Amino acid sequence: MTVSERRALWQARIADQAASGLSITQWCDAHEVNRRQFHYWIKHLQQTAAPAAASPWVRVDLNEQVHEDSNRLVVRVGAAAIEVQSGFSPKLLADLVRTLAPLC
Repeated sequence: MTVSERRALWQARIADQAASGLSITQWCDAHEVNRRQFHYWIKHLQQTAAPAAASPWVRVDLNEQVHEDSNRLVVRVGAAAIEVQSGFSPKLLADLVRTLAPLC
């Protein structure tokens, strides 16, 4: 099993336990999973995800198409398009782009 396959397996297990409504102990007993290993993977996945999520910077590629009669800007993050007009909140836009970037 590759590292990415193992990571995906444990992400699925953790999500399944969270959705089940069972405690970790109950879920692990029912699925014959070692509780210590389960807790290890929760911590491991949180630690490896935290540095990427904590970064204040997101790469945004610009493809400018300026129309003189327009006071709007369209920002594309993956498949998502965000249209902003004059008077927008730069902080809100930055927060939105940071939220969308890992999903797109």
